[in-house]
Amino acid sequence: MARKKFSGLEISLIVLFIIVTIIAIALVAVLATRTPAVDESSDSTSTSPTTRTTTTTPTVYPGSGKCPSVLHDPINERINCIPEQFPTQSICAMRGCCWRPWNNSGIPWCFFVDNHGYNAETITKTDTGVEATLNRISSPTVFGNDINTVRLTTQNQTPNRFRFKITDPNNRRYEVPHEFVKEFNGPAASDTLYDVTVAENPFSIKVIRKSTKKTLFDTSIGPLVYSDQYLQISTRLPTEYMYGLGEHIHKRFRHDLYWKTWPIFTRDQLPGDNNNNLYGHQTFFMCIEETSGKSFGVFLMNSNAMEIFIQPTPIVTYRITGGILDFYIFLGDTPEQVVQQYQELIGRPAMPAYWNLGFQLSRWNYKSLDVVKEVVKRNRDAGIPFDTQVTDIDYMEEKKAFTYDTVTFNGLPEFVQDLHNHGQKYVIILDPGIAISSRINGAAYETYNRGNEKHVWINESDGTTPLIGEVWPGLTVYPDFTNPNCIDWWANECSIFHQEVKYDGLWIVGADICGFVVETTEELCRRWMQLGAFYPFARNHNADAYEHQDPAFFGQNSLLVNSSRHYLNIRYTLLPYLYTLFYKAHMFGETVARPFLHEFYADVNSWIEDTQFLWGPALLITPVLKQGSKRPWKKQRVDMYLPADKIGLHLRGGYIIPIQQPAVTTTA
Repeated sequence: MARKKFSGLEISLIVLFIIVTIIAIALVAVLATRTPAVDESSDSTSTSPTTRTTTTTPTVYPGSGKCPSVLHDPINERINCIPEQFPTQSICAMRGCCWRPWNNSGIPWCFFVDNHGYNAETITKTDTGVEATLNRISSPTVFGNDINTVRLTTQNQTPNRFRFKITDPNNRRYEVPHEFVKEFNGPAASDTLYDVTVAENPFSIKVIRKSTKKTLFDTSIGPLVYSDQYLQISTRLPTEYMYGLGEHIHKRFRHDLYWKTWPIFTRDQLPGDNNNNLYGHQTFFMCIEETSGKSFGVFLMNSNAMEIFIQPTPIVTYRITGGILDFYIFLGDTPEQVVQQYQELIGRPAMPAYWNLGFQLSRWNYKSLDVVKEVVKRNRDAGIPFDTQVTDIDYMEEKKAFTYDTVTFNGLPEFVQDLHNHGQKYVIILDPGIAISSRINGAAYETYNRGNEKHVWINESDGTTPLIGEVWPGLTVYPDFTNPNCIDWWANECSIFHQEVKYDGLWIVGADICGFVVETTEELCRRWMQLGAFYPFARNHNADAYEHQDPAFFGQNSLLVNSSRHYLNIRYTLLPYLYTLFYKAHMFGETVARPFLHEFYADVNSWIEDTQFLWGPALLITPVLKQGSKRPWKKQRVDMYLPADKIGLHLRGGYIIPIQQPAVTTTA
């Protein structure tokens, strides 16, 4: 059959249809990814096929900078452009970043290139350092509400301390109202151990140690992001030996640099096998540079919720939900010196009372005062050195602060007097969440009423309505300790309650010897008591609903009791030395419990040692952390015989160790 001949009109329509179809397919592809393709930087060489899963041409937002070529794409230096969620190509394109999937989920698939950040303009010298105006480079936003103009201020505060901060010159943002850190007005230190360079296009800042020309802090590795509720800055570090940050469960003293996220947002959370944020907000880390001991520290003065991301190279990226960027960098000749410089800035620790250094017993929910009395008696009978008995919230009436339960803890004032008669102390917990309900007998809760009268609560955004939450006693209000009236009110409540119950101190958070949750075992508790005898703060504490774990619970003549008594007697013998270390911490910022690294930094093995520690410079404590006892000791590994009732203690030659005759309390 002969083929039909198409008319000119039909041919035109067919061609038009084909063209429209091609355009439609292209549009569908573009809309599906929201990503127009662009050429990457050309290079004739590719990376090894074992490191990549795809050869997809990388793409960026129109008008943006170029992605690096495959050859010049150092994957460990990629700064993640989508840190908050699983990355997609469309989100990456909207943020104007480079998309290149990789076979390792830790390595960012979407990463910043050279089109984000700020340019520095009008750099001027000041009495403290320099100031510069930073103008945002025109680029897609990451989280919105970008601040287009920010101000850089640098301060050469001391020969070994440098500060720089980045603020919004047009709007005041939250800054930490620190008790000890005051504003620096100059003059700038002239004999600094560091040089500082500020790059203009794009902006970055470097801190360089003069003596070695080593760059310690370098933000050129990634862009500055400065928006209303999201701040980001990255720095390259010169060493892989990094320590600090918290509070978290760190598996090792030295940081794991393999794509780790460490959130910081203080909350009452149990430790676990994860990277979750715990009680403390510690934004300080330290690095050792070389075997001479030269080290540096970095402190970010910011109390907002944040996460700190650590990746190989190494690179540290700060992602912060508010406030300002306010960095302090410390240069020391030794790790210990860096810690001293840090404490010189933020304030050195308070001097503890001598009895604070004695052994303490505690638990959550003794259930009644009779049980507490039984615990005290059996440990006295066992001859356990024992200075302080602590009670948790179970002593309170319906968990209300500044009250005690006159039924289950009837006779508490008399019990406290008995402790005092035996040279012992009584410590209570006080939770700042204040109940808004009445007392159990219907009477007014005077602590709450007096706080209302003085307007001491944290308020809602209107500034007048108390913020109501829910904690242990139910619906609660929260004291605003930035309000001087609140501090006076709190001190007065402590005084009023002390007239009723002669307590000696208030609870502090510390490591719980023998563990807080899950039932302990005799072996675990015995080894923990041996170790805990050398904690600066030594308290045995466990949670509600678990079996008792005070030493005497395991039997009056048990291996655990005898071992605990032995090492607590050593602790009490060494209390003058421990007290001296606390004095040096209070006066000079020295460490009490000291990492092995701080004394033996000339040996690189010390840079990763974290299964033993020192008291000051002179006493090495080597606990048993698992079965067997192959232990490290200065450039060699030795098998140390540590039977069930022993741990390793070594005195360092050339030091004087003050001691005393031990007793069952610090006052006996």
